[in-house]
This record gives sequence, structure tokens and C-alpha cells, in this order.
Amino acid sequence: MEVAGGSERFLGDPGRDETSCNRAWREVFWLSPGTNFRYRYSRNTNKVTIAGVLACMRVILLTFIFCACGSSPQALRNDAQSEAAPAPRRIEPLPAKRHGHRAHIVENELLVIGGFSSSASGRGTSHTWIQDLDTGAWRQAASLNQGKAFASSVVVDGIVYAVGSSIERYDQTADRWDVVLPGGEFPKTHFGAALIGRKIIAVGGYPIEQSGVKAFDLDTGEVTNLPLLPGFTPGDHFHFVVNLRGELHVIGGLRVENFTPSAQHWVFDVDGWRAATPPPAPVWAKFAIWAVLDDQLYLFAGYGFTRDDALGPTSGFRYDSRSDTWTVVAVPPKLLAMPATVVLDGRLHVLGGQPLDDGPFPTAVTVYEPKEDSW
Repeated sequence: MEVAGGSERFLGDPGRDETSCNRAWREVFWLSPGTNFRYRYSRNTNKVTIAGVLACMRVILLTFIFCACGSSPQALRNDAQSEAAPAPRRIEPLPAKRHGHRAHIVENELLVIGGFSSSASGRGTSHTWIQDLDTGAWRQAASLNQGKAFASSVVVDGIVYAVGSSIERYDQTADRWDVVLPGGEFPKTHFGAALIGRKIIAVGGYPIEQSGVKAFDLDTGEVTNLPLLPGFTPGDHFHFVVNLRGELHVIGGLRVENFTPSAQHWVFDVDGWRAATPPPAPVWAKFAIWAVLDDQLYLFAGYGFTRDDALGPTSGFRYDSRSDTWTVVAVPPKLLAMPATVVLDGRLHVLGGQPLDDGPFPTAVTVYEPKEDSW
């Protein structure tokens, strides 16, 4: 078919229209929709341009490949896409049992920080372990200046901050923990924390004197007290504290006055606290697996009405911050106390934790696949 005043012709049958020709040759050349594949020639000189020659040569070569392989362009394209998709990376088992610890992935390395130990000072270890995600090898890194367990941590511009009484910043190049806030102004254990802007905000926890809603400014080093969420009593603890689309969400928690879990859900913004859709059941973070992926909170926990009640049936929920809705998802094979969870290649990886029965502490990693809603 002659187009553009005779200056261009489509490759293909003269009787086929432009749309069908383009569709056919886009498939051959694996081009995106909307691409017109043409060769140019000069009406005056009848000389084919170099682009036209190269196009014809490519047609001949690809036709030979298709015939030899017996594969259609669509099949070859699917095979190429399948081969290009990398296999999900895996995390190797922890080098030692651990619960009440924290974990983050930074620059292709997995950092595991602190954890509970009955023999450690203050019952928090200062250990730091790092796994190279390319080789799977573990190495022991510099220790925290102050042990931390049942505490929190955040990542700021690729730098890990460990939070629990003091706040320490890890220098990955120098393999060193630097204290940026001495102990005494932030809660030590049983609290949740999240990064909002350039502030680390902690909610609840112990000791009661430091329990509240506290913000540490990374730029000024100042600690300020923020308004308490409605119904909060100092000593309330084990809330889920997360950043979802730049807003601070505080979900569940254990009430200090009667040690019963809560189904509250509050969001903090410039106008103060506002209520959001509560979870389908009371939740608290001690017996929970949780992580944020694509602005959604995945939360798997046991529920009950006393802290010794290991807490009834296990449930799984996904909270979508965009629609303010909760959805039931598949439950994990086993409930654990205070594991750490990281997101790697779109999957949740659960590290460590304390079993609620008399079984051994797990060191192997349990994986949840959100796309398939399966463990």
C-alpha cells in the first residue's frame, strides 16, 4: 500500500490495510503497539535506503529462524520474557536462634540487629549479623553500643537506625554504630516506631516514664512529645506503628490497665489524630508477623484476651491504605513470638521468632507470596 504521497511503502501484502500490516510486523520485530515499521525509497532515484536494506535482511534472518525452530514470533517473545525474569532471591537460615530482633535489607545485604537474651545486660543483645544476598554468606559485624530487644528500627536514605532507649546509626562503610541520641528520652522496649519525613516517631512502650508519642528530629537532634492518640494510657504497648503513604498509622496494641488487645486504628497527620477502619479483630505485635509492601500492611497474628492466652486462632489480614479496607489472607503455618520480617523481591521473609510450644527455635526462613496468597 502506497502512503505519504508515494514516498513510503509498507512491508506486506499490497492488499492489506495499514493497521493489519503494522500489527503483523510489530509482532515479527517484537515492537510496542503504535510502532509503524516501514522502509523508505526515493521515487526519483529508485534507490533503497540503508534502513530499508537492513530491514529486509532482518526479515530474511528472522524468517529462517522461525522456520528452523518451528516457533512463532509470539512464542519466541514469551520465551524471551520468561528467560529474562530473574528467579526470586532467597535468604539463608539465621546463624543462631533469635527473637525480639530487627532486620532490614540495604544495598543487597540483610542486617539482623539485636534480639532477646536472658543473659545479656538489660536482656537485649548487641549483636549485628549481615548476610550477603549474592553469596548467602553470613558475617558478624560491629556490635551496638547498647543492646536492644523488643525495640524498633528504621531505614533513612539507606542508613539503618536502631531505636530503643538510645538511637544508633550504622555506618556500613566503616562497620560502626554511632550514638545519635543517648539513652533516657525514648522508650526502651515494647514500643513501635516509624519514619515520617525526617522524624522517627515512637508510640507506647516501657518504661512508663518514656511511654507516649515521641518524635526524634534527625536534622536537629531534638526530641518532642506529640499529642497522645485517643484513649492512650502510658504503658500501652506492642502497637503496630507504620508509615503508609507518608502518614503515621497506629493499629491495635495491648492496654496496660487490663492487658487486653485492642482493635483501634488511628492515623496522625497535620490536623491531629483521625480514626481509620479498625482491623477485623484485636491485634498486638508480640505474636505477629508483619510488613509493608506497596502501601499495604500485611499482618499475621494470634488474638486473645489475656497476654498468656497464645492467643486463639491465627489470622491474616491485608490493609490497603488507599481504600482504607481490610482483607482476609492466608494464615502462616506457625505462630511465633517476635520474629523479624523483611520484603525481598516482592515476597515477605520471616526470620527467627520464638515458638509458642516447646519446639526448637526456627532458624530457617519462612516465605509468604502475596501474589498467590500462599506460604
